[in-house]
Amino acid sequence: MHSWNMYHCGFSHTCPDGRTQNQRIADEGFAGYTDCGENIGLAGPSNPAWNNVYAVQESMMNEGSTGWHFIHLTSTTLHKVGVGIYVAPNGWVWFTEDLVS
Repeated sequence: MHSWNMYHCGFSHTCPDGRTQNQRIADEGFAGYTDCGENIGLAGPSNPAWNNVYAVQESMMNEGSTGWHFIHLTSTTLHKVGVGIYVAPNGWVWFTEDLVS
């Protein structure tokens, strides 16, 4: 749902109504977690649409050990992952990765 919201309201971890990633994750039934992280991405149109998603994921990994995307993706404590994807009419792919402990 957050990926769809970003397409309509802007590229941000916070919803237009002010809800944060922590609130959105808890609203989806993951209350009681001890840690969470969120990666959001926007991949330009490609054929197939998923080609550029790989490039964005690769750039997140290439941030290295001090980058938050890298930290989330390589975490040894964030074991549950939810991924949301919205492909816009213009072919851009908006995606959200929520991770919890």
